[in-house]
Amino acid sequence: MNANSNASSAQPEEQIIIKGESLTKLAYLRFKKNKMAMGSLIFIVVVILMAAFAPLVAPSHYADGNFMDQYIAPGENFLMGSDILGRDVFSRLIYGARISLSMAIIGAFTSFIIGVCYGLVSGFFGGKVDEWMMRVVDILYRTWSQPSNSQLGSYD
Repeated sequence: MNANSNASSAQPEEQIIIKGESLTKLAYLRFKKNKMAMGSLIFIVVVILMAAFAPLVAPSHYADGNFMDQYIAPGENFLMGSDILGRDVFSRLIYGARISLSMAIIGAFTSFIIGVCYGLVSGFFGGKVDEWMMRVVDILYRTWSQPSNSQLGSYD
């Protein structure tokens, strides 16, 4: 027997396959363990659902008021009390959340569309056009972040 015959008759080694978990699953499991994060997620989902179904959830319309119900403390009829015009504060809060969330969604969508168009032009032309467009973005980032940076620095 020579070396070649020994090599061909040898059994192939068994490969051990270890199945790893995806990064998404690992992040989800880590998020699920954090009680504060889960509580915050539940709160945000409840607020979004209440805002989406405001006419069904709110005890009254946000504009309904009665001058006889001015400044009533929180209780059975007014969950968060009433204001100077006798309007339910809880109903106004729910409808206000609805308006705020719709403005946030519209703003994010508009920003997304502008960014995609800007990126398409920059990517299509490339070169000097891309460099100039990036300088414009740098100036905008610096201009809009400067007031907040100076406010943060003033608290030293």
